[in-house]
Amino acid sequence: MENIYTLAKQSRLFEGFDEKTFWELYACLRCRVTHYRRGEVLRHQGDAVRDASVVLYGEAQPASESISGAHSAAARLKPGNVFGYILMSAEHAASPVRITAASDLAVLHIPFADIMRGCGKNCEWHVQLRLNLLHVISETFLLQNRQLQYLKCNSLRERILLFLADARREAGTNPFTIDYDRETLAAYLHVNRSALSRELGRMRDEGVLTYYKNSFKLLYTKDYGEREAFQ
Repeated sequence: MENIYTLAKQSRLFEGFDEKTFWELYACLRCRVTHYRRGEVLRHQGDAVRDASVVLYGEAQPASESISGAHSAAARLKPGNVFGYILMSAEHAASPVRITAASDLAVLHIPFADIMRGCGKNCEWHVQLRLNLLHVISETFLLQNRQLQYLKCNSLRERILLFLADARREAGTNPFTIDYDRETLAAYLHVNRSALSRELGRMRDEGVLTYYKNSFKLLYTKDYGEREAFQ
């Protein structure tokens, strides 16, 4: 069996935990690990959510379905990613998305009730878990705020380039790789996939960037904040 601790410590949620305290937490909070085969559904849209979950290995694909039946895919969940925790404070939490295994994967589940209730001993590692969870929530808020900034752009080109400039800065290299395929990037930027592909093609032809699949290289020289660079 895989070393659950080694896999779990990839997550920001377990920062500061050594193996001994991790296993104490695992037992105290009644954690469990579930394995899924590619194509299996981890969670249906509307299912009750009672756990904060961490991807140990493999990838999962969240997607939502509208009343009209249209599907919108989000970025894949990868090892170390935490999901479900935003719904912790909801009395009757229901998943807003369907989550499907994009590959064979394993997920660590931690019950909400045990995270919030604690063990009654005021264990230092239990407090640390809650602090780490607050950091995860804060990081998620910042990412969502950044997405909002993309959506406020006046043009599709500006939206794409602001996203790519941020990705380049975080990678610290040029070229760089993003975690999104065309479908999930279009969903993240709230644009039509065909329109996204057309605009990328135009920018490539104009010498603004080059790309191959999800690897990009930005060729313009101006800082991403200078809007005239995107005209």
